Amino acid sequence: MRSVRVISGMLLALSSALAVAQGAQSDSHLLPVDVQGRVVIPTVAEGSLLYLHGIAGEGVYISRNDEGELCMVKPLHIVAGHVEQGRIRIHESGPLTLRIYSDRVSASLKKGEQVTSENLRVTDKEGDSSSDVVIEIGMNRQMHFILNPRRKWTSWLRGERPKSGCKTVTEEDIARLPSRS
Repeated sequence: MRSVRVISGMLLALSSALAVAQGAQSDSHLLPVDVQGRVVIPTVAEGSLLYLHGIAGEGVYISRNDEGELCMVKPLHIVAGHVEQGRIRIHESGPLTLRIYSDRVSASLKKGEQVTSENLRVTDKEGDSSSDVVIEIGMNRQMHFILNPRRKWTSWLRGERPKSGCKTVTEEDIARLPSRS
């Protein structure tokens, strides 16, 4: 009788471990273990005016909370730009995605704080986990950017903070996010 309980307990523990491992495996394509989070901006407005080139858009920051569950900061605004020889042009492009490797950057975004690229190590080399941010697609590394989870640009001037941080979501919630067709 005692051996049946021990075996039952071991099976229960094994099945729980498998369920946890399967859950961690299923979201690993969204956030590999070494990645703190991912910025996803489905569509950006892109413009050039003679020597100035810039982009602006709204999307989300996907990360994990302290319990290891997927969570999302929404909305997340990005403004980026640099100087280049160009022309006068305005159009829509996208998507723009960034991998966040830095704990500090991830924590700031989850708390609703503005992040600028000025003091970050930013690269466009895939898998460079020594950088704070890796550009996957949508902009070049010469661009300086600001990520801001506040609702409107006027909130930047007034110092308003978002009311919520990183809200728990499922993979299905993430799959329902708008994407550029």
